[in-house]
Amino acid sequence: MIEWTGIAAAWLETLVDVAERVSLESVKQYIVPVVQQQAEPAQRVQRRIIATKLLHKLADILPSNEVRKELGPCAQILCQDSNSNVRTSMAQRLPVIARALKNSSDAVSLLLPCFVQLYQDDDVTVKEACMNNIAQCIPHFTNGKEEFCLGLRSYVLKDVLDRLDMCWILNTYCKIAQISQTQTENTTQQIMFTMCRRMSAFNLPVS
Repeated sequence: MIEWTGIAAAWLETLVDVAERVSLESVKQYIVPVVQQQAEPAQRVQRRIIATKLLHKLADILPSNEVRKELGPCAQILCQDSNSNVRTSMAQRLPVIARALKNSSDAVSLLLPCFVQLYQDDDVTVKEACMNNIAQCIPHFTNGKEEFCLGLRSYVLKDVLDRLDMCWILNTYCKIAQISQTQTENTTQQIMFTMCRRMSAFNLPVS
């Protein structure tokens, strides 16, 4: 049984590599159903992670309406997965889905709830993946939704937000960068504070 499981996983990984070399009709007929099946919670964790990779690949291949109809629901399911590694992997690929949708309303309705959920995740790695990738999605979201997203890179947002908004982001960035550096007995809280300061160091506003 283990041997057959390994073989199946190997073939799924091969699909990731060859998907872009297959005709569009074959992708729709053969590969999309496989992705939808492997994204289901009943599948093994390894297969669900591979499903996130296939979503990434297919988003660059399929027309935007097919991405919305066929891949969007899979992305939402994988963002809610019970395994943190699956959620992290999907969070890293949401910008590709957002770009492929080519419609700000679809991007907001499908993906913004995913980011909100991932940002509230109990797993630090999932949260970090969410924070790292949400900035890339901002240009694909409807104007007026920016205020729901904190800690974003200013150079990504400079064409979206006005000067007052940019000042607010800079002030917020300074507060996050200086968030409690005193030792506390709450280990979880201390990890979160450290992560905030670390992410601030990586995301110094440059514009």
